[in-house]
Amino acid sequence: MALRKPSSFHQHCSLLKSGIFAAFFYLLTLDTRADNKQLSLFSDQFIYSGALSVKEALDATQQGHYQAGNISIAWQKKGFTTRIGNRFFSISEEQQVAYRYAAETMDFLYRVNHRMNLPEQQNLPLSIELKQYTLQKASFAWRFQPQATLSLQPQINFVQIKNIFEGKLQGNVQTGNNNDYDFQFDSDYVYQEDRLFGSDSHFKPSYGYSLDFTVNWKPATQWTLWFQSNNLINRVNWQQLDHSIVNASSSSKTLDEYGYLKYNPNIRWLKEKPETYQQTLIMQNTVRINYQSSPRWGYQLEAIQFDRFFQQRLTAKFNKSIQFGWETTTNSLLFAYYGKFLSLSFIGDN
Repeated sequence: MALRKPSSFHQHCSLLKSGIFAAFFYLLTLDTRADNKQLSLFSDQFIYSGALSVKEALDATQQGHYQAGNISIAWQKKGFTTRIGNRFFSISEEQQVAYRYAAETMDFLYRVNHRMNLPEQQNLPLSIELKQYTLQKASFAWRFQPQATLSLQPQINFVQIKNIFEGKLQGNVQTGNNNDYDFQFDSDYVYQEDRLFGSDSHFKPSYGYSLDFTVNWKPATQWTLWFQSNNLINRVNWQQLDHSIVNASSSSKTLDEYGYLKYNPNIRWLKEKPETYQQTLIMQNTVRINYQSSPRWGYQLEAIQFDRFFQQRLTAKFNKSIQFGWETTTNSLLFAYYGKFLSLSFIGDN
């Protein structure tokens, strides 16, 4: 299954219209004399595939190095935030993807897609779990300090969800000789766009809410602890969403023009009807521990959890504006620049 390119903003989205309308009244309640005013634009994108790079997975001409990973994730966020004093309002769009799969499943799909030799006389599991959706949200936040060294920031998000595709596939593959194989799998999923068999739903997007929470604590002069939880509490109810349960197995086999096996699978639709569905949004938690050793140099340990993916980063910061370090999960270099009007960060491996 392919990671889709994140969709663009939809200018006529009703949620954004409602959010902008609500922002107008929200900003009227703010103290316009507040010294701390800010308007910022943001964009954040991260893609990780544990088995192999996304390019190698999707491009049959790429013969990359396969690794026995079992998770692929991606997120893209973009939008704007306005801040006056200790109050915040933002409009944003996000696409979130989380795939989990058996290592043998990805190895088999990779070999078939790249027309490589298969292991002979083996029974291999087919196992894939996935969550994928796009959300647009209007957010309100308020930062307060119960004590001088501690600040708290709750944020309520009003969300619109679309492009949902969520479910699982379970089955097995039996390999024979000379790259011959037979397969069988059952899939159970809900969708607005069926990425398995290509059909689309006519049902409208759904609405809901989520709660984020941020804590910033300075227990000592040189130490700072920052924690943020996104979608800590969330609720999205679909009044109607297509739900499919499908059984598929290999049947007739032919050879293509290059001599490789080509299948016409036998597909049985066990269930295909709209249902109500309660969706759970993907939770993302981030912890940062900062140590300021001198006025110029500081160090940071960061841990990120997105669904079932965990990531750690070790970085150094110079003059509070230049940051560089190492991402330990993917063995990647990280560089960031923080300016008065522009901040940029990059992370990537080979």
